[in-house]
Amino acid sequence: MKNKIFVIIPILLIAFGSCETNEQPTYRFHMYPRVCNYVYLFCGCKSSVYFEKKFVKYEYRLFSRIDTNLPADSFALNILSQNVNVDSINRVDNYNYNEIDTKLSTPIKALEEQLKSSYIKYSSQFKYSNLSVTPSPINIEYRTSGIKKLNILALDAVLFGKDPETSLNDYFEIGEYEPSFLASYETERLIYGFYDKNMPTSIDEWLYNKPFIQPEMYLSFKTIPTNLPLRTRFVVQIELDNGNQLSDTTAQITITK
Repeated sequence: MKNKIFVIIPILLIAFGSCETNEQPTYRFHMYPRVCNYVYLFCGCKSSVYFEKKFVKYEYRLFSRIDTNLPADSFALNILSQNVNVDSINRVDNYNYNEIDTKLSTPIKALEEQLKSSYIKYSSQFKYSNLSVTPSPINIEYRTSGIKKLNILALDAVLFGKDPETSLNDYFEIGEYEPSFLASYETERLIYGFYDKNMPTSIDEWLYNKPFIQPEMYLSFKTIPTNLPLRTRFVVQIELDNGNQLSDTTAQITITK
């Protein structure tokens, strides 16, 4: 998986039942506000992660600019926004933020305070081992660019009965926000906090909230296409609140049954 400075949520800390404590960790937050100058689109696949036989989350495995076959029932798209050109790094899924320009934009202080409170509230539901109460940095990425439009297109094949280069937004759903929160560029306030269960899964609903563009977002099919296998490239097109228009195209891939 990518070496990201996105927030790390301690899902599996409940495993330390033998040394539980109600004491909460001491948090040191590092915030990374960035404008969006580039957008990237990658194909990959998702798999279910279970803990103690209970579903925990989906895990995503991505492929860079390579020709590959992916099954439709686990097919995923990853939209990545950045302030620098990460194509200059050898492999996007191995990049290290210490190796690229880390120039940050002006922080939105009120939003950052909300993010801190939301993270602490989410984290407080876990019982921690004694080892976890030592100070540890919590790194949170967020974007300071709003997004007004987003379209997903297939370039080379009919998909869901739609001709190539026709918007497929209605046939995709948002599987994961990373980091998992949503904030408005109009109000500069948090709308949904960390891992809120009610976060939008529809692209249109997400855009209706006038959000800051996510650092990353994962999309998957709502239903399985019927005309498989098919071979195509995918495109993401976005318009930011400042009028800038960005796009990216995947490698050609084959989607299989």
